[in-house]
Amino acid sequence: MNPTSSGPACGPSRREILRFTSMLGVAGFGFAAGAATAARAADFADDFQQAVRYAPGRNLRSGEATRASGIVIHWWGEPSGLSHQSVVNYLSGENVRWSSAHYVVSGERVTQLVGLEDTAFHAGVYDINAQSIGIECRPEMDDATVDRVRDLVQKLNGRFGPLWLEPHQAFSSTGCPGTYMSRIPELKVLAAGSSEFPSTPSVVDENDGLLDVDGYWGSATTRRLQEVLGTPTDGVVSKQYTGWKTANPALVSGWEWVSGAAATGSAVIRAIQQVVESEVDGLIGPDTIRAIQRHFGVTEDGSFPEGAAGIAEMQKALNAGKF
Repeated sequence: MNPTSSGPACGPSRREILRFTSMLGVAGFGFAAGAATAARAADFADDFQQAVRYAPGRNLRSGEATRASGIVIHWWGEPSGLSHQSVVNYLSGENVRWSSAHYVVSGERVTQLVGLEDTAFHAGVYDINAQSIGIECRPEMDDATVDRVRDLVQKLNGRFGPLWLEPHQAFSSTGCPGTYMSRIPELKVLAAGSSEFPSTPSVVDENDGLLDVDGYWGSATTRRLQEVLGTPTDGVVSKQYTGWKTANPALVSGWEWVSGAAATGSAVIRAIQQVVESEVDGLIGPDTIRAIQRHFGVTEDGSFPEGAAGIAEMQKALNAGKF
């Protein structure tokens, strides 16, 4: 498979390959001919085993430079007793599916395979790969593994600041990350910068029940928008075009970023568009952002930078029960 197409990092076919290599007792697949094998320092991991299938640096298909702004959670298949090292060996080797990930996590340890400044092939959408950090989790989802995943997500937030976090199935037709879907809400909150582990995303002030007016649009802000505008309440802005994510770092947890063909829009964005009188297509886009900025009387530039004034004004309005 062409590396830029970067097929799914999870699924039955890969699990079968992993099982086969484990049965053979294969210690590793080796590096590409002439590739350096020197050990390197790990970021927030116990050890580092360099993947072969990855792209140095972070660039979109268009060639535009980007940065890590989110996390994609995976598992390595239904519980089947595969060892941590078997998964590491497969993902760091010359596998035919051009798969890799930044981290493999189990209760045993955390292994890094791709540097945080480089692109791993894990999400099934290259532009998502270029902007995200892929984490492969032990499928049995034992407490020790979950604790390590939580810790890693928090450390990544400490390095990069607020990050979006999504399951693999948000970008590809797959059941991945399986049982970890139940953990996605709390991991979203940790990625966005909260130290709490609520069952549903929430970053409201526990004393007064109001949103923090911080200029970041995460799951709690979306949930309040959905309540005020009368749309289904799940804290998720669904099916948004991934090409707009990099230019809008204030859009943090609870945003589902997909390819252009899959970007069909969200009910809460459609409700917003009706109020601000922009085209009603359910997509956040620059025109909709300008309309929101106009609605709240801030500079109209079509983007939401970190701590965006337009989002802060929207949060103030939502705390007053209006939009």
